[in-house]
Amino acid sequence: MERVRAYAKSPRFECVLARIDDEPVGLALGYALPENARWWAGLTTPVDPELIREDGTRTFGLTELMTHPDWQGHGIAHRLHDELLYKRPEQRASLTVRSDNRTARQAYDKWGWWQMGKIKPFPDSPHYDALILDLTRK
Repeated sequence: MERVRAYAKSPRFECVLARIDDEPVGLALGYALPENARWWAGLTTPVDPELIREDGTRTFGLTELMTHPDWQGHGIAHRLHDELLYKRPEQRASLTVRSDNRTARQAYDKWGWWQMGKIKPFPDSPHYDALILDLTRK
């Protein structure tokens, strides 16, 4: 909840909640990356500096996408993903996913995301795949 409160203060924060029979079963949220965002700190893959340039309007950071375990495999995450991202004004979206999370990686690959590098956002964190989705191809 602490992270969600911090994200909610960010520019162009948005959250989408899935409910079934009035019970929450999933959630997706994120925000527009600000100019000089810390988002790309910890990249361990060399990338073109233009790829990580942020101006406050270019990239939407997808920070959370989750479905209750009882409802996984029913397409809820995909619907949350699309609902959150479909009308975004940014050119692209970015997210990080654990490199060993094969299920999530397969879904993101299927939904059009591509890997731009590897990232270790904190010294004690695992490596993640940094992914990008072109939002201009809607």
